[in-house]
Formats: sequence, structure tokens, C-alpha cells
Amino acid sequence: MTDVTLAPVMDLTAADALRTELLAAFDRGEPVTIDAGQVQRVSSPCLQVLVAAVRRGATIAHPSPAFGEVAGALDLDAALGIEGIAHV
Repeated sequence: MTDVTLAPVMDLTAADALRTELLAAFDRGEPVTIDAGQVQRVSSPCLQVLVAAVRRGATIAHPSPAFGEVAGALDLDAALGIEGIAHV
């Protein structure tokens, strides 16, 4: 299993590195878990990368309140697989 931990600030500059890291994880053929527990700020480009990762089978774990709030405001909580999860 591959664990990817998101940084507190997931802005536009982080999106490409996140995409690269996730693609490498998928290439290894292992299940991917993305820990969103430390996220304080997240941009829509990063959320787009994360939605694509979830569609490929990744799981979002421990979404922070800030992560959940932004995902919910953009109506992406279901697409990210965090709909109905209590945000820590």
C-alpha cells in the first residue's frame, strides 16, 4: 500500500507534484491512501488531481475540517469519497 500525506498548503504550485506522486504510486500497482488530515488550505487544481485519483481507486483518509469545507463548498465531497465523513 502507498500512503500519500498532503501538506498543510495544497495550492496551485503543489498540484503538479501531487499529480506526479500519485501517478508513480498508481504505476506501482498498490492501493493508494491519501491522508488529508493536515490540510489547512486546498486549491481547486489540487482537488481536480485528487478527484482523478479517487476515480482510479485511491482513498482519502482523515479529511481535515478545512479540506472537507472546501470540498463541500465545491460539491466535490461525494466525488472525493468523503461525503458524510466526520471531519477531524
